[in-house]
Amino acid sequence: MSGRCLILALLWLACFASARADTIPPLPERLADHWEAVAALAAANDLAPGEWDTFLETLEELLDQPLSINDATADELGELPGLDAMQIAALLDYRQRYGPLLSIYELQAVPGWDVPTIRALLPFIRLSANDARTDWRSALRFGESQLYLRSEWRSDAPPFRPLKSYLRYKFTGGRRLRLGLTMEKDAGEAWWTPYSPYGVDFLSAHAELRAPFGKLNRLWLGDYHLRLGQGLLVWTGFAPAYGPDAVAVVRSNVPIRPYTSSQESGFLRGLAAEWQAAPSWRLWTFASLAGRDATTCCTPDSIVSFSAFRTSGLHRSQDDYARRGAVRERLLGLRLQFERGGGHIALNALHQHYSLPRRPQPRLDNAFQPTGTDLWMASLDGQWVRRNVLLFGEAAVQAHGATALTGGLVLTLGRHLRLAWQARAFDRAFYSEYAQPVARWSRAANEQGHYLGLEWRLSAKWTLDAWHDWYRSPWLRFNEKAPTDGTAARLRITFTPWRHVEWYAEWRLRSEWGTRTATGAAVALNRQQRRQQWLVQLVVPLDEAWTWRTRLTLSQYDDESSRQAGLLWYHDFLYRPMGRPWSLTSRLAVFRTQGWESRIYAYENDLLYNLSLPAFYDHGARAYLNLRWRPLRALTLEGRVAVTRPLGLPTRPEDEPPQPTSWQLKGQVRFEF
Repeated sequence: MSGRCLILALLWLACFASARADTIPPLPERLADHWEAVAALAAANDLAPGEWDTFLETLEELLDQPLSINDATADELGELPGLDAMQIAALLDYRQRYGPLLSIYELQAVPGWDVPTIRALLPFIRLSANDARTDWRSALRFGESQLYLRSEWRSDAPPFRPLKSYLRYKFTGGRRLRLGLTMEKDAGEAWWTPYSPYGVDFLSAHAELRAPFGKLNRLWLGDYHLRLGQGLLVWTGFAPAYGPDAVAVVRSNVPIRPYTSSQESGFLRGLAAEWQAAPSWRLWTFASLAGRDATTCCTPDSIVSFSAFRTSGLHRSQDDYARRGAVRERLLGLRLQFERGGGHIALNALHQHYSLPRRPQPRLDNAFQPTGTDLWMASLDGQWVRRNVLLFGEAAVQAHGATALTGGLVLTLGRHLRLAWQARAFDRAFYSEYAQPVARWSRAANEQGHYLGLEWRLSAKWTLDAWHDWYRSPWLRFNEKAPTDGTAARLRITFTPWRHVEWYAEWRLRSEWGTRTATGAAVALNRQQRRQQWLVQLVVPLDEAWTWRTRLTLSQYDDESSRQAGLLWYHDFLYRPMGRPWSLTSRLAVFRTQGWESRIYAYENDLLYNLSLPAFYDHGARAYLNLRWRPLRALTLEGRVAVTRPLGLPTRPEDEPPQPTSWQLKGQVRFEF
């Protein structure tokens, strides 16, 4: 009897599914290109991208509840992807001058809002009134819950406990109340240990309340992001310096946001609040107390200290458990902001305390870094928009006298040309664990540089984007025997003959002068490292359901003693039929490089609100297939299979064995209730 019931239930679901279309839109092409570029940059510089969950959750919330552009505040508009401070100021000024917009198409009349930007934002905006200011009873009664369950298996995972598991729950009561819980276990980690009393290795929770009472605008509990000014003191989350948007050099975001990622570092844990002290004054206060993974050691005077934090988040052995939460970090601070007209000025103050003294490893590049258990710092930052000019900057100072400065401008010349300039000067003794300014290296230390960006709308179909950055380190850096200087540049031209057809060609360059000591050599030699990439991409919709996308990427690496070259060519086929409950995306790629230095990164479609960015090197082929089925409005099922197989002769030295064929299997279930 139970078998018959199961068959009837499956038949009922199959019949019912035809009326439940897969209405979840994919990540817009422009946003996908943006995050591929910035993630590739981070991976090339050994930065941990992370943060995909938080970024895509913001997109998801905006898809479920599009933002009203007629009554949204500057902070709410700042949550829209791809908008900068000047575009936000232009929209607010347009609304003040001419009143509410009567049509989405009217956005084309707003200065700085071009057609590609508007198209990328269409899924996330609307004209109707915002329901964010509902009362608490309605927020709790009509709120929506979502539950994600995901597992992943890889052939290169540890043979014991090979599954990577993930669970996430979120509750959204309009824009008034947000609750979230994230649980994650990496491959190779145990389910129940004395260090994981809740069954998993990582547990994160948060709550956000908007306008709870009085002058308290927002209240955050649990894990959260902190982003101040231009990132000289604190900017948690993923925020690389360079991307495809040549004029995006301004750090502009809501200072505090809930943390929803599964990355086990780069967040604060505690309490934060936003106060409306006066019509033109806002105050943010925050406190955090969290354990950080760190490598501890004993100095010659037998004082236990730590040298650096560990950010991998992996806890598979006794040594990993010994480093887990070895240092308790306490962070206290505030931000006081004055707003007037088209700009603001803010004072930031921060105090960090560690349970153990920080003593960096005794190397020359660490000679000027601060030590001890306490670090005091403050900064003054501001932005000002006047007509077609945006000015921004931040100046920071620490208790031991080290300083950091950054600033610049964005200039709009008519409707077709935008220019950006940014300069920076960071003291070699300046140090902040969470600093992420627009710079070549993170932590705002030991760097000077200038950045120039250009965005030129040649016509309705042609766009030119270009930027160039010059940087220098006056003092030594890790693995360098002398000061380092270099340049980075990108040139991209885009042709859009029709609305859904796009072709673009791009060139990227990074050239650095540094020193390396060869094995057995007595003297460090000065040499230049030069990386270049050329890529061409074409996106063509074959019909209403099928889209074909192809890209050819060439790479080259030179260091005056050797040269490497690489190639990646892939074809994507995306099938998203209208009114059907299922969709699929697939890729076939072939690649060949002459070594790791000529590797190529490429964005891949993954499961819902996931991103994948593998590195292609050696010689092989890769294919993947993603399937999504939405049998009910409240249920979404997804699966992914990916395989990478070596082809032909390996390009690595003979003493290194070729990589075996690798497999990846992922599954995800999403419940809405």
